[in-house]
Amino acid sequence: MFDDAMKREPLTAAAARSVVVDICQLTVNGPATSIIVCERRLSAQYSLLEMLRPLRTLSEIICVRDGFALMDAYSARAVDVVLIGIDRSSHVGLEAIGLQRAMHPHSVIIAVGAATDVDLLAAAIVDGARGLLIWDPEQPRADGPHNW
Repeated sequence: MFDDAMKREPLTAAAARSVVVDICQLTVNGPATSIIVCERRLSAQYSLLEMLRPLRTLSEIICVRDGFALMDAYSARAVDVVLIGIDRSSHVGLEAIGLQRAMHPHSVIIAVGAATDVDLLAAAIVDGARGLLIWDPEQPRADGPHNW
């Protein structure tokens, strides 16, 4: 199922923005105006923030580092989309997806992970993510210093 998708070239910044725009259109109430980014790595948070900022419909982007902080943030402000980073070095992302789905079953969860983590991406869908953004903060991008 993931084989063809995993052979694709890494996303450029422009292509990644397009994917996020499409994801933002999936929300029930129209274009997304608010997003929570749940990512334990600060460098990855900054890269995702930079990618998201140009989206004109977004008025609020909240960053948290784990599932418990995600629950606090989402309870204080139910957002349109939750982006949750997953990676091999930690189970924080998958735990956050499970916790978010259990506590807020109707939320739009998008897992963000590297194409090399096929098993983690599949687990994210099984755990309740509605979509995937293939993105690797370790890969340098050709159009600038940050990674997407």
